[in-house]
Amino acid sequence: MSNIDTRAAIAAAASTVDGVTCTPNYRQSLSPGDAFVRLDRRARSENGYGYMDTWQVWLALPQDQASAETWLDTNIDALTAALSAEIVVTAITPAELVPGPTPVNGVIFEGAREDSN
Repeated sequence: MSNIDTRAAIAAAASTVDGVTCTPNYRQSLSPGDAFVRLDRRARSENGYGYMDTWQVWLALPQDQASAETWLDTNIDALTAALSAEIVVTAITPAELVPGPTPVNGVIFEGAREDSN
């Protein structure tokens, strides 16, 4: 599967969660519920065949911290399950996202996926 197809599959999986709209590529302006897919790194797999890709989904949360935490507590399991169809989720990190000039509350879901290339 090409990176283009992988991005699309990860974005489609994330978008199955109510309130989440994920695009396959970077978006500068993020409103709560908006997300995009990012290739974080590619490393040679341990067996020497192909690569292990680490993908991230950057998701904007409400800007009120209490609302952001409540949204995450309510939706973390559903989003993890949805993404698990495409990647092995290895980390979930609440973060201040800086996709443009103004930082936003967010969360980064990170996971691995083998690439046979």
